[in-house]
Amino acid sequence: MTFDPARKVKDYHAALESRDLKAVSMFFNEAATYNSKGLGQLIGRVAILEALKSYFAENPEHSAMDQSIIKTGEYEATSHWTLTTGQITRAGQEHVSFDENGRITKIMVVDTEA
Repeated sequence: MTFDPARKVKDYHAALESRDLKAVSMFFNEAATYNSKGLGQLIGRVAILEALKSYFAENPEHSAMDQSIIKTGEYEATSHWTLTTGQITRAGQEHVSFDENGRITKIMVVDTEA
């Protein structure tokens, strides 16, 4: 079976939107990195999950939607998204890299609109 990084990002985003942090944790490599305007620079699955838990507690009205998810490499995909948290709307790209086991090793989020 061929690995589909775009499908894996779609599944990861579904777990995020359901706020199922136990499921979200299964997507990450233990040493994963995450960099975004919203969460900052994070290193390690534990730090990423703690930041997501805090983010969702502070932003219970968070809602995100992917406009597209594109496979950009054998183990890479990019999503184009919009999200709202109350009165704030953001849009951007999320570049996701995976290891050979299908776990996320790196997420880089770049806002394209404020």
